[in-house]
Amino acid sequence: MKSMSVFSLKVFGSPAFSAGSLFMYERVDALIGISAAIKASGLKVKGVPLQQLVKALTVGVLNGKKSVKEICEDIKANGTAKYIGKELEGASLKNFFRAIGKLGSKNSKKLYAAIITSFQEKTGIDFSQLNTDFSSSFMVGNKCSLAKHGFSRDHRPDKPQIKLGVVQCGKQSIPFHYDVCEGNMPDLTQFESVFLEVEKKIPKHSLFVFDKGVSDSKNKSMISGAKHYYLTAEKMTSKAKNEITAIKKTQMKKVNDDTKCFIQKSNGETRYYFHSEKLAKQTKERRIRRVTEQIEAAEVLSKKLQGKKPKCKIKKKLNVAELEEQQIIIETLVQKRLIAKPLNQIRKELEAENSEFDGWFILSSNKKLSPKKALKHYRDKDTVEKIFCTLKQNCKLRPFNVRKNESINGSVFISMLSAFVLGCFQWINESLRNKSHASILEIVNRLTLALKINKTGKITSVIALNASDFLKKIFPQLQT
Repeated sequence: MKSMSVFSLKVFGSPAFSAGSLFMYERVDALIGISAAIKASGLKVKGVPLQQLVKALTVGVLNGKKSVKEICEDIKANGTAKYIGKELEGASLKNFFRAIGKLGSKNSKKLYAAIITSFQEKTGIDFSQLNTDFSSSFMVGNKCSLAKHGFSRDHRPDKPQIKLGVVQCGKQSIPFHYDVCEGNMPDLTQFESVFLEVEKKIPKHSLFVFDKGVSDSKNKSMISGAKHYYLTAEKMTSKAKNEITAIKKTQMKKVNDDTKCFIQKSNGETRYYFHSEKLAKQTKERRIRRVTEQIEAAEVLSKKLQGKKPKCKIKKKLNVAELEEQQIIIETLVQKRLIAKPLNQIRKELEAENSEFDGWFILSSNKKLSPKKALKHYRDKDTVEKIFCTLKQNCKLRPFNVRKNESINGSVFISMLSAFVLGCFQWINESLRNKSHASILEIVNRLTLALKINKTGKITSVIALNASDFLKKIFPQLQT
């Protein structure tokens, strides 16, 4: 470890860079052995150690850089490359792209698994609950075979995309496993490949928690057959609505101040019918807000088109037809249809749409759980959703602009490693566990390193700027 002095004043005339993300990576590397795992993987890039390139890419992503070119230029200009290693200082942009290609090879999953295994061994990660979820990231370009048009979580249906499945364990905001596949693959199908990979690494009787998009009899049987448990939300089908209608309020048990539950057991599965007053109120408010916005937009458009015959192009662009005599298009869950009714009547009907089921939701499990525990376990699934937020907002998961599948897999690997470093650093520092990942990055990236370099280009001393007492506490590097 390089020796350094801590100053509060700026030092001018020396290369300087934001060092919080770099120190965070080094702290996790010292605990888990990321560099050792990369060396042992057998993956190599000619001329530059792969572990140095991976460190530079990961740190660049956590610093908010948007492209590999930007990372490469930045680390050379501000002295980061000189600080990390002399080989990295001479690395070209091609070296970085080759590194991403190597990380996207078949061995990349084994490398990530080796890092996670080391984390398991040294920290005792909790396997009592495995939260699973799926998302997508859109592509810029059409030459990658993994990129397919499908349901876009990024609200970009015009772009091809790739699908990403993530498994997270316990309360740690750390991606335990990930799976990349074509953008048009349904969650139901992708879950099977995710489960078969994860099932090899976990003890029996683990609890898989997932949402209703993955819930079907085949996946449930697969989990039960492997001697594991599941907890999932159920779709609000016609059958489910009929079952809810038949429930009497006297049959429901109180879970908390605003939630009640009815339990039904059959064929080794327990179904929990929950009703939340708070959720019902929120659902009603959302519906009223949506309807109000639609009708106000229709009224504004109707005034604009009064006395004018709308052209076909305008009709297609605005998705509105025949606004005369207060006829408007109303957006429903599955289709758009023309309703020839007065606006007030339309408002009343839509505000009351399925209102008798507001606040209801159904969970099912093959494990014996009290309603309170079932509800808590399912709400804990929010952790994996936060990982997706971290990946997309802080770890450069989108958009992709590459041509080869290996480059896609390598880019995802760097994003996942960045999220792992961030989550692991949060886990080992108790003072950071109640903070969001964005807040952690904002705090640590205030730290700046200034390098003093002699005439031969060698670093003679390292000066830490803006090193607060809190940063000294979470970074051992500042205590030497």
